[in-house]
Amino acid sequence: MTPQVVAIAHGFGDSDCMNTITAPKPIKKLWANWLVLWTQMVGLFASMMLLSRAFTERFFNWVVFGSTANPSTFSPEALDYLRLTFIVMSAVMIGWAALLWFVARGPFRVGEPWAWSALTVSIVGWYVLDSAFSVINNFPENAILNTVFVVGALPPLVATRPSTR
Repeated sequence: MTPQVVAIAHGFGDSDCMNTITAPKPIKKLWANWLVLWTQMVGLFASMMLLSRAFTERFFNWVVFGSTANPSTFSPEALDYLRLTFIVMSAVMIGWAALLWFVARGPFRVGEPWAWSALTVSIVGWYVLDSAFSVINNFPENAILNTVFVVGALPPLVATRPSTR
């Protein structure tokens, strides 16, 4: 498949001022669909965290504290604050997943170069920062969970990096 060439005239009928722009090469359907599905899974996970207090508390208590029960040393106020952090984290993840979804299903799918960069910087940036600070603060379990998520996003990002298209 050859890229489309679009001619753009500048001015009013001045054919001497013509520029050509090569249209982006669309991303293979497999990789575009894969990344769209990944963003939906991130959004679904975050929605479950937001809508199911039991799921969120049990899951993160298990990941962070090694047990599904609330830590017995936490006061009721501390548990309320912990719940608030889960709510805020869930809402931010839903917003992030929605933005990634729109970029993946639109500009990324049609091969806009900036879309690959935006997705890659956002996902890799999240992974590196969140995982590094998790390990630094003695919560490597969260870094392991992050690794599970990022592994799902890497194949389409690696396969579609601009130098391989």
